[in-house]
Amino acid sequence: KRVHLVSFSRNFGKEAALYAGLEKAKGDYIARMDADDISLPERFQKQVSYLDAHLDVAVLGTAVEIFGEGMSSQIRQLSQMPEQMKVDLFFSCGLAHPSVMMRTDVIKELGGYDCAFEGMEDYELWCRVSRDYQIAALPEVLFRYRIHPSQVTKNPTEKYRTQMRNLKKCQLEELGVETGGEMEEIFFRYCLGEQFADAGDILSFCAFLKIVLDANTSIHCYDAGVLCSTFKTLASNLAIRLNHEQAGQLCRSSCLISRW
Repeated sequence: KRVHLVSFSRNFGKEAALYAGLEKAKGDYIARMDADDISLPERFQKQVSYLDAHLDVAVLGTAVEIFGEGMSSQIRQLSQMPEQMKVDLFFSCGLAHPSVMMRTDVIKELGGYDCAFEGMEDYELWCRVSRDYQIAALPEVLFRYRIHPSQVTKNPTEKYRTQMRNLKKCQLEELGVETGGEMEEIFFRYCLGEQFADAGDILSFCAFLKIVLDANTSIHCYDAGVLCSTFKTLASNLAIRLNHEQAGQLCRSSCLISRW
């Protein structure tokens, strides 16, 4: 009697199922998963226990084992610091959507998933949640996440790219950073996982990071120390690809590495 099956006359897609499930949910928490993934037996118990004890956390993921046909399984660990999780969302969606447990009242208060972001509705929702609530992840692997070659994040469609661009614009506007131009395009390409073609791209991206860091000093969207440390790591990793003269130019033009 505790199980309520919601059926459709035909397959309307995952997003329709998400919206229907959210509308009908009445419990304190909502747990996500997909039909081809595997939740380990203790997953729900451990997520409920954590959320019961951490009232400021609205969305809780777990470490996951990624597996799929023709690939070796991999473990994806996430930061245990909510402040770092929020900074990580500035660049990518680290949480495996099917692994999360969410507070029903918070998700409904925020209006749930945005249908304008179908295909990346989870990423957009986490960004909204993180403005006023904390997002966290358990360090233990409690979920096995199946990867398919056709997944949209591996083969981004034009629709997905447009939605990603719109989400990045929202994040920059929240910081008061002017959108448009070369630097935003560099940021967008980085978030899509594209490799920078030359030293000019790297220098532009690092200059963009400095603009974001300075903007956050006034707006305080992100924890300043965590944001600074994350950007320092990014800049240092990218600087490894530069020759000595280019690395010196990076330090002189943006003061990123020397300043941090």
